[in-house]
Amino acid sequence: MKPKNNNDTFSGRKSLKFFLFFLLLGVSFFGFNFLFGQEFPIFHGCAISPRHYMWVCEKESSYVFASWNGGLVWENLGKPVNTYRWLYDIFFLNDTLGWVAAEGGFIFYTPDGGLSWQTQSQGGSKFAQRVFMLNKNYGWVACGEAIVLKTTDGGEYWEQIILPNPPFPVDTVDFYGISFIDSLKGWVCAGRYPQGDTFIKGQGYIAKTTNGGDTWTLLLKDSIYDFFDCHFISENEGWVVGGNDQTLEPCILHTTDGGFSWKRQSVPSGNYLRACHFIGRKGWVSGMLGTILHTTDGGQNWVAQANPATQTLFDIEFIDSLSGIASGTGVVLYTKDGGRNWLIANVGIKEDQRPCPFTPFNAKRRINPRKMKIFDALGRRCTTVKKGVYFIEDKKSIKKLVILR
Repeated sequence: MKPKNNNDTFSGRKSLKFFLFFLLLGVSFFGFNFLFGQEFPIFHGCAISPRHYMWVCEKESSYVFASWNGGLVWENLGKPVNTYRWLYDIFFLNDTLGWVAAEGGFIFYTPDGGLSWQTQSQGGSKFAQRVFMLNKNYGWVACGEAIVLKTTDGGEYWEQIILPNPPFPVDTVDFYGISFIDSLKGWVCAGRYPQGDTFIKGQGYIAKTTNGGDTWTLLLKDSIYDFFDCHFISENEGWVVGGNDQTLEPCILHTTDGGFSWKRQSVPSGNYLRACHFIGRKGWVSGMLGTILHTTDGGQNWVAQANPATQTLFDIEFIDSLSGIASGTGVVLYTKDGGRNWLIANVGIKEDQRPCPFTPFNAKRRINPRKMKIFDALGRRCTTVKKGVYFIEDKKSIKKLVILR
């Protein structure tokens, strides 16, 4: 019998160790993807209307969900025009008029609360990240590759505005946040998070327009922080949020002169921030690891609000000082007390299914609520109706009624 070669034995053990190591690494990698990538839907955008109707858009499935009773029950409205493009943001001007910003610069519009959709813009940038409508005519969208979309007719036509290089290099500037206070004055902010971040000389950009978005002036170029959302409450006062993609350190900037100078505010959280919203000087910001911060004095003092989320909250919006919604990876939250208590919304995704227990149809005010059993979204009997969503009890069935005007 040929004697064993110690070197061969050592080599075999070494190979076995490498095999087990890479096997464990592969299991860990795919397990991580399963647990933290594919398993959780990403509710990337959210919106709330004056009657406390709520909507969220799920990024990868392209589904839109709606709640007609303040977050208690949710309905799957399906994919806008059956699109398979990723959805990044959803915005509602009132109880019925809404827009969705999507991958490839696509914009989708609904006149009836999300029951039907139409395509308005068909591309131009790698993504349309944040949509803001000032009224039913004027609106803007923050896009990738230093692009802003603008409409003056409710989205019948979206003008593509490519910001000049310099100072806005297309391979560096991706706009994420946008805010306007009137038809002329507005702001956008830019950043990148955190993959593919190869530029070193500049990361965060803040720009301003005074002519409705036709031309833009660079206000700030930051070499440390990325900026992901902005909100202005007047032509002088506003906020920008973001963070350092290397250390995940948060950043909130505040201005009282329209953005010509900025002061960094102190925050109690060490987590990267992705969104902000203000009602007057009361504000909320959200970000990584379920972070939600709140201020009642314009940001001189920020306090953390406990909530059930554990991953990134990409969007947050309030309709008044009490009622709000936040959405992110694997979770949608809502509050009725300004964020003192955040509740989990039961929003589910069922592939290729559109659970809709009600039959949608449109009607004007010619209906007679006194002769019909009509209920609002909270289940209260109505004797008068106006624009909004209602439910009619008719011969042991329930139908949805959407009054558009």
